[in-house]
Amino acid sequence: MKNDLYRILSLIDPLHVSNGQYYRLIDIVCILESISEEEIEIEDTIMTAFYVCDQGVLEIYDYELNIRVVEYPNWERFLLSKTGKESVEAVNSDILSKLQRCYIEVVKPQHLLKKQELQEFLNFVKKSSEIRLRVSEMLQEFDENNICFEVY
Repeated sequence: MKNDLYRILSLIDPLHVSNGQYYRLIDIVCILESISEEEIEIEDTIMTAFYVCDQGVLEIYDYELNIRVVEYPNWERFLLSKTGKESVEAVNSDILSKLQRCYIEVVKPQHLLKKQELQEFLNFVKKSSEIRLRVSEMLQEFDENNICFEVY
C-alpha cells in the first residue's frame, strides 16, 4: 500500500496555534526523505504556507500549493482562473513562474503524486528570498524552522 499524504503527515507532531494545526516544513522534508516510495496517494489538497513564531502567525498566501486531481491536465485553465486574466500572455512573468511551482495536477484514476514534485515545491519555499525578506520586514526576524504549512 502506498503512503498517502495524510498518513505521512500523521508521522509529524504538528504545532497547534490559534485553532490551527501547522506542520513544519523541515519535518515534512525529513519524513519525505525517510520514505522509500516514490509516489504518494493524493486527493485534492491545498498546502498553505505560514510563518509561525512567538509573535504570531503570518500567512504566506502566495506560496500556497494547490494539488488537483483531474481527468485531463489543463494548466492554462488554472492559471487564468487564479489570475483573472484572459490569456497566458497577459500574466506577469514573475506571477507565472511562481504559480508554475505552486500548482500540481495529478491525473485520474491513479491519484499518485511523485514525491519529487512535492520535494521540489518545499525546496522552492525553503530557498525563497522573497519569503525571507517579507518575514524579516514584517516581524524583524527570520528562522527557516518557523516555516510551516496548514494542509486541507
